[in-house]
Amino acid sequence: MGSYKKVGYTGPLPGEGGPGQPLRYLCRNLQEEENQRLAHKLHERVRLLRSLSIEIGAEVRYQNRYLGSLDDDLDRTDGVLHKALARVSQLSRNPQFYYFVYIALFTLACLATVWCVVRFR
Repeated sequence: MGSYKKVGYTGPLPGEGGPGQPLRYLCRNLQEEENQRLAHKLHERVRLLRSLSIEIGAEVRYQNRYLGSLDDDLDRTDGVLHKALARVSQLSRNPQFYYFVYIALFTLACLATVWCVVRFR
């Protein structure tokens, strides 16, 4: 079908406009409104995901700092334990080491006795 528009005519084409707007224009308006609603919904989801990713990034940075400090603490503790074990092994080679064993056993016996007295009193 050809165009019904005449030169110099500015009114609606036959079947367009007027009191009863054609169905295709209503459908276009409904589709446009639906697209705008979906675009707004998508924009909200993108905003939510963006804020969530920012929060996750902040939490990751905090956890990395925490793990770094934990690693430093464990390294220090490891050094202290190695030094203590080296001292104990050095003491075990010393002939006077048996006196330390006797003192440790006596201390454990005293603690066990005190515990029994307090527990069963």
